Amino acid sequence: MVFLPHIRVVRVGIDKDLEGYRPTKGKRDKYGIEIEDREYNIKDYDKNLVLEKRTELVAKRVSDFLKKNNLTRHLTAIYLTTFMRIS
Repeated sequence: MVFLPHIRVVRVGIDKDLEGYRPTKGKRDKYGIEIEDREYNIKDYDKNLVLEKRTELVAKRVSDFLKKNNLTRHLTAIYLTTFMRIS
């Protein structure tokens, strides 16, 4: 017997994920180190570049979704993609 769990997909697309991110020339991180001047994309986030506001926004959206749907005690996988702007 094969058990297939109930799956719900919620898509949230954040502007930096959809459009990419290029720092302004000479921009520095919170430690004062200059950020490499190049185009960053979703593959870079949280590996080569951490956008703290993006990370906080994703965590809040996941948390809000779990609370709203009473899923805080369930194992839940979420793929995010609704358009939002972060600065």
